[in-house]
Amino acid sequence: MPKATFMYWQKRLDRENPDKELEEKIVEIRKANKDYGYRRMVGELRNQGYLVNKK
Repeated sequence: MPKATFMYWQKRLDRENPDKELEEKIVEIRKANKDYGYRRMVGELRNQGYLVNKK
């Protein structure tokens, strides 16, 4: 593995995830509604006031 690649990933692992709160909310919704697909999930997040897109 090239040294530059190793250093790039090492720096990347030290960063804090800016979407951590959103990921936790997705997991919470998923536990409560196992049959929700991405469309319902996006709709639920938007209803709760989160700004999200389909990607």
